[in-house]
Amino acid sequence: MAPQVRSDGALIKPCIRWEDVKNLPEEIKSIIVFDYVVVAAAISITGENVDENAPPIGYRIHQWGKTDFGVRGRSTAIPTEAESSERLLNVWVLHAQEEITNFQAFLPQLYRLWSVVKDPEVNPYFSFKIARKGNKIIYERESKETSSK
Repeated sequence: MAPQVRSDGALIKPCIRWEDVKNLPEEIKSIIVFDYVVVAAAISITGENVDENAPPIGYRIHQWGKTDFGVRGRSTAIPTEAESSERLLNVWVLHAQEEITNFQAFLPQLYRLWSVVKDPEVNPYFSFKIARKGNKIIYERESKETSSK
């Protein structure tokens, strides 16, 4: 659950599910070009009667990679039939601008907090680094887990 106040003052309580890259539809996989990615699927906007297995209302794909000068990234919003393009344009664009403007203030602290918690039972997403195997994408930690068995 990620309560937020939209730019029009309305409170929303979106419920977000992290999607495993290996299970993504091909149209989502096809836009992944960087070495790190997290895919958020909104499964509820109101936070009421949430079914954790509900199909996504929309996807937000955040991906990034190292450069010689820091990090370069891209965030993409992809609506499904359940999310209107108008809502996407009126709400998501403003939200993304506000969030990206504040990345430098909160991402380093958030990274420092969670990157040290490497127990997958506590933090299954301690790394969003991906590995490519042919036309498949998996999280690198899964590749290492599979090879150590």
